[in-house]
Amino acid sequence: ERGSGALWAEKIEKAEKEKRRELVLQGQLTDKKTQQTGSLDPKIYSLTLLNYLEISQCPSLREIDKGIGNLIHLQSLLLCRNKLAEIPRAVGNLKSLKVLDVSVNELQALPEEISQLCDLNTLNVSCNQIKTLPPGLNKCVKLAIINISKNEISAFPADFFSDDLDLLSTIVANENAIADIGGEISRLSALKNLDLSNNKLTEIPSELADCCKLKEINFRGNKLKDKRLEKMVNGCQTKMMVRVLHVSDSPTAVTVKVTALVKEVRPYIVCCIVRGMNLKSGNALKRFLTAQIKLHDEICEKRTKATIATHDLQLVKGPLLYDARSPKTLKVWHERLSL
Repeated sequence: ERGSGALWAEKIEKAEKEKRRELVLQGQLTDKKTQQTGSLDPKIYSLTLLNYLEISQCPSLREIDKGIGNLIHLQSLLLCRNKLAEIPRAVGNLKSLKVLDVSVNELQALPEEISQLCDLNTLNVSCNQIKTLPPGLNKCVKLAIINISKNEISAFPADFFSDDLDLLSTIVANENAIADIGGEISRLSALKNLDLSNNKLTEIPSELADCCKLKEINFRGNKLKDKRLEKMVNGCQTKMMVRVLHVSDSPTAVTVKVTALVKEVRPYIVCCIVRGMNLKSGNALKRFLTAQIKLHDEICEKRTKATIATHDLQLVKGPLLYDARSPKTLKVWHERLSL
C-alpha cells in the first residue's frame, strides 16, 4: 500500500477485506482526513490482523485512541512526524510489539505501560518534549536500541541501568539535559554505542571502562570538569573508537610490576598489546610515529602530563618493571631510525 493514491476509507476497507498484515497511511491524504477530528478513523482499530502499522507525516493527527490496544498482533507501530501529545496507556496491550517509533511529535511523557512490552527491541522517542522516562523499562528485556535524543530529559530512571537489559547495545541520548549517568551504566553488558553529546555532563564515570563491548562513544558538547578530557572529546574529528582491554588470566601473559616509588612521579600506567598492524610497508611507520609525537605535544602537554612509548613485542622480555629512579643513575640508549 506504500505510495498508493487510494482514499483513506478505501485503503482501510481493502486491508480488512484482503486480511492484510500491513497498513501505511501517510502524507496529505491522511492529514486531510484528520483535520476535522484530529484523530484516526475508528475502523483502523478493528484491523486485528495487522502486524505493521505506520501513520506518519500527518501534522493534523493529535491523538491515538485507546482502541490501538485491540491490535494485539502488531509487531511494528510507527507514529512518527505527527502532532501527538500523548500515547494511550492501552499500548501496553501490544505484547507482540518489537518496534515502537513515536519520534517527531509533541509528547511530554510516555505511559508506564510501555514497560509491559516484553518483546520490544527498538524504542524511538526522539524529537519530542519528554522530560522523564517512565520507570520499569528494564522489564523490556529484549530492548536492543533506544533513541531518546532531542528531548528535555535530565536523568535516566533509577532502574534503567540493569543487568536485565543484557541485549541493549545502542543508546542515543544526545541533545538533552542529562547531568549524570553514574557508575551503574557498567551493568549494561552488551552496550556498544553510546551518544551523550550536547548534554550537561561534568564527569564521565570510570566504570564505563567495564562495558567490555563498547566501541563508539560521543561526549561532545558537555562541559567536563577535566578540561583536558573535554578538549580531547570536542577536538576529535572522527568518532571516538574505544576498545576496552582486560587483564588476561593466561600464565604466559606479559605482566608489569609497579613499585611504590613511582606513585609520587607518575602514578598511572596503561599497557596493551596491539596485533595485526603492518608498520613495515611504505610510510606507515612514519605516519604512526608522527601521530604519537602529536599526542605528546598536545594531549600529553609535551610529555609533562604523560608519555607514550611503543615497542616491538618480540624484543620485550617480561616481567616488566615500572619504577622511579634518580636521573643520575639512568643511562638512555638511542638507536637512530632512518625513515
